[in-house]
Amino acid sequence: MHGNKQDKRSVRTCAAIESALLRLLGGRDINEITIKRLCEEADVNRTTFYLHYTSVFDVLENIREEIITRILKNYTVHKFPHGSEAYTDFLTAVREETERMPMLEEFLANSKEAAMFTQDLKYSFYERLHGALVKEASEDKKECCAYVTVFLCSGVIDAYILWLKNGKATPFEVLCKSFSALIKTGHACFMPHE
Repeated sequence: MHGNKQDKRSVRTCAAIESALLRLLGGRDINEITIKRLCEEADVNRTTFYLHYTSVFDVLENIREEIITRILKNYTVHKFPHGSEAYTDFLTAVREETERMPMLEEFLANSKEAAMFTQDLKYSFYERLHGALVKEASEDKKECCAYVTVFLCSGVIDAYILWLKNGKATPFEVLCKSFSALIKTGHACFMPHE
């Protein structure tokens, strides 16, 4: 993305373009979406579009970066043995962000393009948690920390996406409680025994 996003009109224009792309991605592959079609959906002209973005992919990349930045801003890593809180708090931050943007929920649940977004989200989550787990793990378990962190981060995000696809049939609190029990057991394997 390029251009000045600081003034209110630019912010509204970018939000309209980004929302339009998320709506269009609900039923199409990104390669099928032209700038012309995106501009029609967003009700902006192409000249205005090019003031802010270079391509449809640029819009999607900007959405991904902004959302992940906001999620991470609203999330703090807890010290492990209370490791399950780290995962449920992260999941809560993801939920708050997706509920703020209903088109994002639809995108994550139904778009082929969501895989890149969720992969980046998993990696960002992993980066936040891995260092904390290594610090708390017993010496003989540190070498496996990366694998365990990837396993847990991927599982939590994938389960969240499945929850969206299933229409949020299970209450969110029940989902988090189920995750907490599993995560606490997993983390206990890595903590030094006193």
